[in-house]
Amino acid sequence: MRRLWSVAAVACLLCGCGRRAQLPGKQAGAPQTGKPDRVQCVAFSPDGSTLASGGWAREVLLRDPATGSRQQAPDAHNYLVLSVAFSPDGKALAAGGGGKTLVLLDATTGAQPKVLTGHTDMVEDVAFSPDGKTLASGSGDRTVILWDVTTGAPRKTLTGHTIRVEGVAFSPDGRILASASLDGSVILWDPTSGAQRRTLNASPDRLMDVAFNPDGKTVAAGGSGKTVILWDAATGVLKKTLAGHTDWVRALAFSPDGRTLASGGHDNAVILWDPATGAQKQRLTGHTDWVEGVAFSPDGEILASGGDDRTVILWDVATGRKLRAL
Repeated sequence: MRRLWSVAAVACLLCGCGRRAQLPGKQAGAPQTGKPDRVQCVAFSPDGSTLASGGWAREVLLRDPATGSRQQAPDAHNYLVLSVAFSPDGKALAAGGGGKTLVLLDATTGAQPKVLTGHTDMVEDVAFSPDGKTLASGSGDRTVILWDVTTGAPRKTLTGHTIRVEGVAFSPDGRILASASLDGSVILWDPTSGAQRRTLNASPDRLMDVAFNPDGKTVAAGGSGKTVILWDAATGVLKKTLAGHTDWVRALAFSPDGRTLASGGHDNAVILWDPATGAQKQRLTGHTDWVEGVAFSPDGEILASGGDDRTVILWDVATGRKLRAL
């Protein structure tokens, strides 16, 4: 997920001039200074030893979250990087973005990347299935493609959304794939057959991200409504609407134990929620621009957030204290 792009902005991006697209809610004429290295996505490796981030710098950065030091930086993309994801075994890293392609590479060395082609617009989000055999990608071309990780070949193209697909997420058991779109819906798919199981509507919200609770019972989505919406994954019944952000919700992530839901938004804030009660646990302030990506460490003790202020902040989940700004 992450951005809404005009034709002119995308053309400018591809030519490498580094201008920033104007988006709904962003004040025109805002200062545009410094290197265009705004952070669009973050992800922890399964063992927690590596933090990946991508964005306007058109590269994937790998860091040691304990020290902040840079590790091997894979040469993964020549375009804006909108999404990154580690495979469940931590051996592969997927990145998608402005080039209409995905790359699959060795997460340690960055060597021998596979380039996956099939989308006709920017790749907004990527997610591995729990068994690591399938990679899902959502795109501005309004489709979701399921890829064979071993061969890099597309298995299925899922059609049903009427506007850009901004977020994708597998259920913990891999039996459901959720996709969120600017058309205001979350579609739940059977990733084996490609059939639609259920459509969750949040209209008139434009949805920007989607996430499953680790128990598989709850689907969360957020977007232009400034709220986080929780549905029952089995029935599609609306469970809760979490209000607290003052602008668009851009990014979502559940903690590994499912007891905390993190959301990042256009109000430059990260909110930690209790998904069972809908109560706010913490409001994390420290970013000076939009928060575009959030991710929990595998032990659930640290939250990483990346934003347009060109930083990744690591937070102590228990206390809300800022541990480090990268």
